Amino acid sequence: MKRIVLIILLVVMGAGCGPTIQEQRAARMRALQMDLDGTYGRWEADVARQRFTMNADAVRDLEARYAAVYARWSVQVDPFSQAILSYTVAVARKVDQREISREDATRLFEKMKADMDHERRTFASPPEASQAQRSALMLHRWEAYWNQHQHTYQTSARTPVTCRAIPDANEGGSVRCD
Repeated sequence: MKRIVLIILLVVMGAGCGPTIQEQRAARMRALQMDLDGTYGRWEADVARQRFTMNADAVRDLEARYAAVYARWSVQVDPFSQAILSYTVAVARKVDQREISREDATRLFEKMKADMDHERRTFASPPEASQAQRSALMLHRWEAYWNQHQHTYQTSARTPVTCRAIPDANEGGSVRCD
C-alpha cells in the first residue's frame, strides 16, 4: 500500500514538473519566429536571384509566404504586422511607378517597422481578452496612430498612400493600404 501511494505521489510530482503554459507559449512563439526568419531568408535569396521583375510583386510574395507560415501555426497576423506588410506593398508600387526612389521607400519602411515595433512593445490588452478582442484593440490603436502620423509616411502629395482599418467581429480586423 505504501509503495502504491509512493508511486502515485512520484507520478503526480513528475507531471507537475513539465513546462508551464507560459513556457509552452513562449517556446511556440520562438519557433514561429524562427519559421518566419527562415521564410524571410528564402525570400531574400529569391530577390537576390532576381526572381521578381517588380518590387510590388516581390513584397506581395513575401506577404503570401508569411500568411502561409501564420496559417501553418494557426496564428492570426496582428494588425501592426498587417500594417507593415500592406504599407510596404503600397510603397513598392510607388517605386515601380517611379514616384519615389528605392532609398526613400526603404527609409519609409524602416520607420514604419520601427514605429510598429514600438507600438507592439507598448501595447497592453486585458489579460482575459480573446485573440479577436486583442486584435480589435490593436487595430483601434493602429488606426489612431495612422490618423495622427500618416503625413510622416506619405510618398507624394500627388498620389498619397492611404491605409484603412477593416474591422471584423470574428477576427478583430485587418489593415489595407493602397
